[in-house]
Amino acid sequence: MSIEIPTFHLKRHSDHRGYLEELFQAEMMPEGHREFGQCFLTTAKPGIVKGNHWHYRKYELFYLVKGQATLYFKDLETKEELEIRLSDEEPKIVLIPPKLLHAIKNTGEEDFYLLVYTDKQSMEWDKDDADTVYEKWIT
Repeated sequence: MSIEIPTFHLKRHSDHRGYLEELFQAEMMPEGHREFGQCFLTTAKPGIVKGNHWHYRKYELFYLVKGQATLYFKDLETKEELEIRLSDEEPKIVLIPPKLLHAIKNTGEEDFYLLVYTDKQSMEWDKDDADTVYEKWIT
């Protein structure tokens, strides 16, 4: 079995004012996970790793707004690993399914800005729901 991570390349509409991209569309999520959950923004300094966890049920969509990063994945059963490089110059959405260990590292020279959508409600709302399992892996 090989790790398959769906990615959705985005169309960037640019003009002299800037650009627009349509993000986080319901069709990007699997059936049964299309009801609105939450969206949040996280940043990381150069060289910093975030994540190093997996989820029992939660799906996530990642979009790198600014900077450069590498997303790391590890299949918990087969131990197979996969890397996906992200850059604000090549916009795309990455779908992260449950039960897949993942981490993201800032591989650029400036802070990155990562927009995340999840089908689960607020982390504060679900703080007693043990859906997230931390596992130190990428440093």
